[in-house]
Amino acid sequence: MPPPAVRTSERPMIVACTVGSIPTGFASRLSVATTAGQRYYIRIGGFSLAVGAFDLNVTSCSISDECGDAVTILGGLNGPFTNVGSTTSAPVWPCASGGNDVWFRYQPNCGNSNVTFTTCDGASYDTAIEVFTGTCGGALTSIGCNDDTGGACGLRSTLTVAATGTAPPSLLVRVGGFVGLTG
Repeated sequence: MPPPAVRTSERPMIVACTVGSIPTGFASRLSVATTAGQRYYIRIGGFSLAVGAFDLNVTSCSISDECGDAVTILGGLNGPFTNVGSTTSAPVWPCASGGNDVWFRYQPNCGNSNVTFTTCDGASYDTAIEVFTGTCGGALTSIGCNDDTGGACGLRSTLTVAATGTAPPSLLVRVGGFVGLTG
């Protein structure tokens, strides 16, 4: 059976291929440059018709590295996300010397209420959160920034902001690491 391959969806074309080896415990590792919006198929097979169980671990670069690429999030648990490979965006962080940030967009579904953003439920590193109103590439207004929540949350972050008006504007949420930590 052929080794693992990655194919694009429009034209069956192999874009990468690898075979495991003794130093890696016969595990295969493959890194490919991808194009946003393009579908890729991954085929995995055993060397010389070998069969058995396997785990497939897929990691990706941050797709929301800049404000204009903000990922829409909904109320409740979202993710998992990572800031590994991200850069530090403008404007300068007012708290935590934040860095290596990723961006999200949240539309409050009711006005005149508080909205809470937290990394306490899943971050493995010291985080910072900042929330803005305004537009990417235009005027952004910071309405809150948090470094360490403390308590059971420890060095992770929680920030509550007011969503005001009968039709509150979208909120832009930036999550980064204290002094640029990643996870």
